[in-house]
Amino acid sequence: MNDNRKRIAIELYLAQNILVTNYSENWEMTSTSKEFISKGQLIYWSRKVINQYITLKKDHFGEEGKWNADSYINTIEYIPQQFINGGVINDSKKTMKFRKSLENNKWNKSAFKLIIQLLMEELHKKNLLRSKIAQETINYNQEVRAQYNKLNRYIRGYKNITAKKIKEIVESITKDRSVKYFIRRCNDTIKGPESEISYLERYKDDIESTFYNNNMLLRKQKNIFEYVS
Repeated sequence: MNDNRKRIAIELYLAQNILVTNYSENWEMTSTSKEFISKGQLIYWSRKVINQYITLKKDHFGEEGKWNADSYINTIEYIPQQFINGGVINDSKKTMKFRKSLENNKWNKSAFKLIIQLLMEELHKKNLLRSKIAQETINYNQEVRAQYNKLNRYIRGYKNITAKKIKEIVESITKDRSVKYFIRRCNDTIKGPESEISYLERYKDDIESTFYNNNMLLRKQKNIFEYVS
């Protein structure tokens, strides 16, 4: 039970510190950084490998198939390793571009956050997360993302969209959605002697230490290139 409390706390910590509405919010590279793997390419590769990971890495999942979040550092190493070892990148030029990207700290940290978000979204889609607040956060982000996409479609669809129409759409996005209200509303739905917030408070120092000591994709980057000619 204690392990599961920590796993819930990890999911909640990642939800609060990684998840964003727009993937670009965590992507520090500029659009002109063409010498590195692009955000779109990384998303495509990651989604492919994440589905393989969920199917193959059964030892990372516990009772009822729920994800063991305390394995997330190993997961975030496994995914980019599979880009090379799993044949996702089968082009020598892209392999070298990926190697160069990993060597850039800004790209690496951006990719780390993006892959965690994609992983958590896919785990949520398959009902494999333990934390109710993490699940609610993902639902919220997806809801807001849909509204922003709706706004973009409106703007593209009108040559002279009125300020009033933009105001109406923006208000529909932001109404009753302050962060404090949102977290309190989620936490109030949790039943039991201890809330998820208390789990996070208990384990936060340990989680934070692990997170900031491993906030890049690979600790031993050369390993995945050993068998690449």
